[in-house]
Amino acid sequence: RLRIYYYGCHRKWPELLRQARGIPAEEYNIFLAHYVNRALLHTGKLGCEMFSYPHASHRPIFMWKGRARHVHIGLRFELGLLNDAEQLAHESLEVFGSYPMTLKQLALINIAKGQTDAACIFLNALSKDLIFGRWARDCLKRLETDPLLLEDDRIRRIRTFVATTEPLEWANLFNWQLQNLLQYNRNNKMAYEYLMADHLLNKQIDGFAMHIQYLDNFGYAEIPRHYQEAILVYAAETKKHINLGNRKIAHETQQRFDNFRYLTDANKNKPMTKLKVLLKDYSDTYYYYHLFYNPQ
Repeated sequence: RLRIYYYGCHRKWPELLRQARGIPAEEYNIFLAHYVNRALLHTGKLGCEMFSYPHASHRPIFMWKGRARHVHIGLRFELGLLNDAEQLAHESLEVFGSYPMTLKQLALINIAKGQTDAACIFLNALSKDLIFGRWARDCLKRLETDPLLLEDDRIRRIRTFVATTEPLEWANLFNWQLQNLLQYNRNNKMAYEYLMADHLLNKQIDGFAMHIQYLDNFGYAEIPRHYQEAILVYAAETKKHINLGNRKIAHETQQRFDNFRYLTDANKNKPMTKLKVLLKDYSDTYYYYHLFYNPQ
């Protein structure tokens, strides 16, 4: 778990996922779930492999109450929720003190917001740190010639995600914030994938179906596997059809879903605990999660 925290802080996503494979469900907590989801997103696997990891049943993955707020600063920064990220970072600074990662996050947030003088305050404090000092000193030099870091691809991309109507109150629902970001910038793929994951984890298949149309915005050649599975669940429960355009449900996905429904019907009189064990071969699918887990 400490390795996962390390890999998450240093954005080593493939290494993080390899480490997470060996962790059983009972050892997951909100911090591990957070880092696994971010790693899945940054490796392009959130829509295909989220339910392959046992963290999916650990709710709430996208909430940030109490100590969990600290790990979500970077997430909100990347999404473009800069006001949220800044407030959480200042709260962390007040509670935990001048933790180096918090100073770095506050520096980046202020740079993204065009507040170079404020960013320099945090960078000067961080420049004395044994681990992050070199990064802070290099960043200060760059700011001398490029005060807004216009040449930094990551900072430039995040600025395009910032919605002009971003609420200042941190207590707003994350789902609503993601929808707000997506309405402001239809190319915010990170906001889209987290929104769809949030719909699935909360079993909000109507909301999921409403946002499936955004696939066209991001050039998906195929529908991600978990989206396909959710589409099949939606059709089975509502008897409604989702227009997929030229995209299709993969034959293997349809076959697994049909087999799952057949086994479920054939064993419907068994207790849920026994049925869950019987269908464990499908535990990496959305329809398994949809049947057996209740979001809190």
